[in-house]
Amino acid sequence: MRARSDRFAQLWDSAAVGRAEAGRKTVDHPRVGAVTLDCDVLSVAGSDLRILVHTAEPGSPDAERLALLAVLGTRTLAPAEDREQPRGSATMGDGRSGGA
Repeated sequence: MRARSDRFAQLWDSAAVGRAEAGRKTVDHPRVGAVTLDCDVLSVAGSDLRILVHTAEPGSPDAERLALLAVLGTRTLAPAEDREQPRGSATMGDGRSGGA
């Protein structure tokens, strides 16, 4: 990047770059179980700004669990018996029709 950007080279030489910290964390998620993630912390020198980046190793079971969480989001899935029935419909298996 130094070769292509004079501004980058200038900033790099001034030591105005942040420091990076790394670690590994395992999160026990209630819906997908244990997910082990690499955690990179990017800090800006002279500031309290920190950016945490969590990633899973590509192709790993942890990456699959993380992808599943992206699909599930924060939705709460209720069992079928807890869902509201449309008006005028009967509960399955009770032998009654909705309008009787």
